[in-house]
Amino acid sequence: MKLTHIYNKVALFAVAALSLTACNDVDEEDRFIYVEPQQTSKNILIEDFTGQRCANCPTATGFIGELQAQFGEEHVIAVGIHSGPLGLNTPLYTAEGQHYFETCKWPIVGQPACVVDRRTKVEGTQGGLSSLLTPVTAALAESAPLELAAVTSYDEATRTVTIDVNAQGILDVTGKLQVWLVEDNITSQQTMPDGSMQWQYVHNHVFRAAVNGLDGEDFAIAWDEAKTITHEYVLNDAWKAENMSVVAFVYTDDGVQQVVKTHVIPAAEDTPADE
Repeated sequence: MKLTHIYNKVALFAVAALSLTACNDVDEEDRFIYVEPQQTSKNILIEDFTGQRCANCPTATGFIGELQAQFGEEHVIAVGIHSGPLGLNTPLYTAEGQHYFETCKWPIVGQPACVVDRRTKVEGTQGGLSSLLTPVTAALAESAPLELAAVTSYDEATRTVTIDVNAQGILDVTGKLQVWLVEDNITSQQTMPDGSMQWQYVHNHVFRAAVNGLDGEDFAIAWDEAKTITHEYVLNDAWKAENMSVVAFVYTDDGVQQVVKTHVIPAAEDTPADE
């Protein structure tokens, strides 16, 4: 993904012309030309608070899959956070995930619970797909105040992933940058809607670790500013690097401002065209 800078050639030529003209000869309304910030599409983050003993959680996961099929996995980015009473003492449970469960802005009473862009909570499966569709479509219709890209390199010998998070300001943003690792295609147990236990259930977008602290790091960017934040992380031996991805997002008190996902082992579509 290439980051684009904001240039307005028309405005630049207009400014140059004005510099050659005496101020008294220019109408007041023509002395200042507003350059509108470039718009960039908004991706959304769904934090799926789930558990392997949660019978309704596979249904919620199915709803998320339908949204990703409709809008694209690169635009609807899900992270399955195994936590809470229905995730405790199961193979995919993490203490970090429990932290997010307990500190969620909206107290989570039951599972499944999906939080969209840290703005809207949808708890349970009553209301079906439409209960998630409404906040998701509203968020996707917005413009993001910054561009974000994650570029990775992986050292197989040391199992170390290097992550460059590239940001470009569209507007001024002050908040936090969070970098997570997730894993797909994990075969493990899951309670199903009929109450049975499926031992070969395939779990996707499973939260594995927070790379830069539980709540991320301070982040600020100004209009037209570009910056890169780099982190390294050594993968757990039990994780399959080929199934892992980086999820990076910037959030403020108003919610997630932009989110991206990329493979730990770079795929062809993750490599910039000029490399």
